Amino acid sequence: MIYSLYIINKAGGLVYQKDFTNQLEKLSSNEYLVLAGTFHGVHAITSKISPLHNSSGIEMLEAENFKLYCNQTLTVTLGQGILQDQQDQQELPEDPSTVDPFDTYDVYQDKFFPSVAVASFTGPLIVGEFSFYQDNNGQVVVTGAFHKGLQQDRDYQFRFHQGPDCEDLGEVVMEHYFESMHVLDLGGTPPIQEPLNEIHLTGQDGYMGLPWVLSDGVHDLACVVLKGHQIK
Repeated sequence: MIYSLYIINKAGGLVYQKDFTNQLEKLSSNEYLVLAGTFHGVHAITSKISPLHNSSGIEMLEAENFKLYCNQTLTVTLGQGILQDQQDQQELPEDPSTVDPFDTYDVYQDKFFPSVAVASFTGPLIVGEFSFYQDNNGQVVVTGAFHKGLQQDRDYQFRFHQGPDCEDLGEVVMEHYFESMHVLDLGGTPPIQEPLNEIHLTGQDGYMGLPWVLSDGVHDLACVVLKGHQIK
């Protein structure tokens, strides 16, 4: 029996989480993010300490009462927790990619509900991935990191525009600087995790579907449209 599903991007951000049973303890949105980031770090460490070259890291972790499977795609790390029944053990489906956990929704609804939004900067110069997670109170936490393309001597600004897309940005809705963002020698950043009290994904003033721009204060360097899904 599948008890829980986590989808984690390659930056360690939680893209999607869903429990398939009421027997699991309900965690806060921040605790889910911490769990995802911790597993991502452990997975990365195991791939490095393996005695075999080009190890893929953890594929299955077995505990007394459950098994945790990790399946990787080209874009995300997908981890699935499996309860091990003592009398009737059930393994994963042969092809987890056939299960689509995402349900799109109307971004203009007037209420808050648990949801995630993803933003991937995948240009030739700048590469980074971010996930926005909102709980049912409208509180949003963002996690993510840049992998390359940034410079240490610059202050980077993020702006939301009213849209409708990166070709037609419209007016600036909100500006934000990540306090925990620090550019490393190779142009990437350590994992970023911050609460965004001024941002909501859904509701009357929700930011879902709006263009998100990265700027160095002089030039706009990249733009993505915030795309998301409801967590049921």
